[in-house]
Amino acid sequence: MIERRRAAGCDQVFSDAAHGAAMFRPGLDAAIAALAPGRLLAVDSLALLTWREDELRKILFAVGSAGAHILADAEAFDTRRESDIFSLARSLDAFASSVRAARMAETAMLRADRRSKIEPAAWRQMRAKIDSGEVTVAAAAVALGVKRSTIYRRMEA
Repeated sequence: MIERRRAAGCDQVFSDAAHGAAMFRPGLDAAIAALAPGRLLAVDSLALLTWREDELRKILFAVGSAGAHILADAEAFDTRRESDIFSLARSLDAFASSVRAARMAETAMLRADRRSKIEPAAWRQMRAKIDSGEVTVAAAAVALGVKRSTIYRRMEA
């Protein structure tokens, strides 16, 4: 991304390691502070700036207050050209869609990373003991080193 921005003529490139959901982003703060009348803040997507519409409005206001412009490639959002309310609405809709997609992808990654805390063979043995009344759910949880809620969820599966 940095190489692409430099090739496009950007003389300063700012970046943050965090994505749009992060609260502390010194790169974005420095980029906004460096804006001057006629300058351009170019980003790949509005969702990289923030995942919240109220925060996006603050960023757009800060850029506009500096007399600068903003360009977001993914949403084809460019305040340098004359635009009407419809292009702004399309850009905000594309922003909301990209935020939803990013959140869904992040959630999917978190779910995919979940591993069973109980080995299948150990679960089969313990389930038989629970079903026969030999051990309680609480005792099974202690024996397997998990919380009772884990046992209950596994029993429902």
